[in-house]
Amino acid sequence: MLTNISLDVNKAKAVDAPRTISKSGQYIGTIAQAEMHETQSGANMLGLVFMGEDGSTTFLNLCLTTGDGKETFNMGVLHAMMHLLEVPEIQVVPAKVKNRKGEIENGHRVPALEKKRIGLLLQRVDDVYNDKQTYNLNIVSVFDP
Repeated sequence: MLTNISLDVNKAKAVDAPRTISKSGQYIGTIAQAEMHETQSGANMLGLVFMGEDGSTTFLNLCLTTGDGKETFNMGVLHAMMHLLEVPEIQVVPAKVKNRKGEIENGHRVPALEKKRIGLLLQRVDDVYNDKQTYNLNIVSVFDP
């Protein structure tokens, strides 16, 4: 039987939805966006949008320093990235930032880390947030692809 079909925008968007990196493993790709922000507690965070060579993406958050200024393991990860990408110094500049909802807002970016090919070893860590199953991906190591 032939029927009329009404547009369902959500179904249309689902077809074009980017694939998300959600598993532990080695990934090769580029950092599409590197943004720096400070949390309410004073921690310094580096947010990365990583795009794999196959078009898959993920958002990664690296806490670089705690609210009291102590460096974390992720500061070492950042220095490893800088070494691998041959970036002797990073500068944080005011710029437009795309958030997880796809909205553009004012923020701060680290252009020296963006648009460069890199390999990341990611580890999935399952979690529960507000009674909802969720996960985070942590950068365990970086490598030259």
